[in-house]
Amino acid sequence: MTACSDPLFPWADEHLPALTSALAAAGYHLDTTAVTEAAASQPTERWNPQLRADLVSAAYADADATAIVDISGGNLANEILPYLDWTLIAANPKPFIGYSDLSCVLGAISARTGQSTVLWNLLAGIHRGFEALDQAHRAALCRPERVITNSDITPDEISRLPWTGGNLRCFLKLAGTPYWPDVTGSVFLIESLGPSLRSIAGYLAQHSQLGTFRKARAIAVGQLTRVDEAGQRAVALDIVREYAAGLPVVEVPDVGHSPNSAAVTLSTGTISSP
Repeated sequence: MTACSDPLFPWADEHLPALTSALAAAGYHLDTTAVTEAAASQPTERWNPQLRADLVSAAYADADATAIVDISGGNLANEILPYLDWTLIAANPKPFIGYSDLSCVLGAISARTGQSTVLWNLLAGIHRGFEALDQAHRAALCRPERVITNSDITPDEISRLPWTGGNLRCFLKLAGTPYWPDVTGSVFLIESLGPSLRSIAGYLAQHSQLGTFRKARAIAVGQLTRVDEAGQRAVALDIVREYAAGLPVVEVPDVGHSPNSAAVTLSTGTISSP
């Protein structure tokens, strides 16, 4: 386990025992040693970015680690990107699983190494099982079972295409950096937890100005948690279609921040040199 974003503890104290037990029942051992040792030396507001990056590099270098998982979230994940050892990561491919603010780390890994990653909150496995983790180990694609589509694109094409994106706010941290992945021909995923309709419109405008929607094949809209709870999803979808520039817009209602959210494999068609 790594902790790329906001400090993992004391928040994780409530969740790790149940997660560790559920993983053990599924045949997995979750090694939390590195993050618990880091927590003992770090302030509760913000862990050192170099230390957080070192946790990731050490996990990639560890021959006994078959996958890397991260349940941290918040605001700070992009701080670690300049400190990651991209040569090491490229030479030791393994599944990396994270969600929310980890969207920027997942995208950067794809951009710099060509490796696929998995957007998923591992805690959801307590409720829905760890099939996504099994699939990641087999290098099988994780795709949401429920896709609400239209006549402009078929469910089969949605399943076969590469998927990019992730959390709307956090993925945009990569804009203008060397860590922006190629979204050409992909299903571009959008999900969010807290942004208002106005914030979503602003983020979509930035994507439009970046050219994201001129390159993608389709837009997939996952959970927009606060907007959905406010009964404003239909309005949000209209704003997405406004900025989609004619791209097909599909819905994946199981992908996002819910306690039983579904996993999605993210990848890119163009590999940047490390």
